[in-house]
Amino acid sequence: DEIWSNAVEKIVKFIQNGESVVLLCLGDTSIFASSSNILRIIKHNYPEIITKTIPGISSLSATAALNDFDLVKKGETLIIKECPSSNSELTTLIKESWINAKRRKDWSSLRWMGYCLL
Repeated sequence: DEIWSNAVEKIVKFIQNGESVVLLCLGDTSIFASSSNILRIIKHNYPEIITKTIPGISSLSATAALNDFDLVKKGETLIIKECPSSNSELTTLIKESWINAKRRKDWSSLRWMGYCLL
């Protein structure tokens, strides 16, 4: 939270000086997004500041569309999880997913699409 709080202080300083501020973030609006954390702090500490989020096409949808890949089909479940912070956590997540698919004997529903920077 310290990084986001520092960003908020800088943003608020510009706003209090009468300037408009645009915050551009990598990633997807509202999916593990830095912008969500920054907006949460601004709304809590500075409720008088008016904010507006302008989303683009999510990277999940764009990547799937560019590759003719269905993110989820009827009867399937789409789960979005935070990217693990280590290779061992990622390995555990993958193993757990395989175990759950094996229990259900439903291999067709197990598909991976994601992006992680480890």
